[in-house]
Amino acid sequence: MSSDILAAALEPLSEDRLQALLERARRGDRQAAEEIVRSHIKLVWSIVQRFRVTDREMTDDLLQAGCMGLMKAIRGYDPSFQTKFSTYAVPTILGEIRKCWRTAYGVKVSRRAREIAREARLRAEEVRKATGRNPKLKELAHELRVPEDELIVALEATRGPVSLYEVVHEKDGDEKLLIDSLPADVTGSWFDALAVREAIASLDETLREVIIARYVAGKTQAEVAASMGLSQAHVSRLESKAVKRMREYLSD
Repeated sequence: MSSDILAAALEPLSEDRLQALLERARRGDRQAAEEIVRSHIKLVWSIVQRFRVTDREMTDDLLQAGCMGLMKAIRGYDPSFQTKFSTYAVPTILGEIRKCWRTAYGVKVSRRAREIAREARLRAEEVRKATGRNPKLKELAHELRVPEDELIVALEATRGPVSLYEVVHEKDGDEKLLIDSLPADVTGSWFDALAVREAIASLDETLREVIIARYVAGKTQAEVAASMGLSQAHVSRLESKAVKRMREYLSD
């Protein structure tokens, strides 16, 4: 099966051709979506190979899962993200592959991925201490001299599993998903550009605490203010600041 899928692969598309096909695919053109998939199969395959699977059937399953993730990325991508389609697509592809992998075996991460992730986190901490800000992925990739796609894979592969569709609250049979608990201006189509965890992790400790308390724990501003020893007006300003920073981070 994997050989059949790989045999259907096309050469990478020019940026103009890719954007034109993405626009057609968003309007429901299946032929355009298929051409995008076929031109990105090698990207999916490169991610599958990092799992070092020897079982052919499992390899086929992972490749198919990755292609499903690629289709999700095609549906969710928007040019206003101001990021390359492949960079946008990698976390979604990897998420589907990891989901399939966990179902069969549980996650096993290569030594190189662990080393890259460790170095990236150490470097990120150094930047935060020196400048008071969180470095972007492209900065870390440049510092570590690794492709940005590979850095994303390493960070995601070594991270605990979290999904936008993870249940964060359940009461009387009604489930509340993480993506549903975030404000409307955060959960627009652009929000799926990167994992929500990356955006939340980019915030400083206080802003992160406010966002988690408000939109994951479901607390009111008054409750958050009381627990943090702040005024409600201050919490409101922190919340607005946090949402703004998340939007800026995801749209960079």
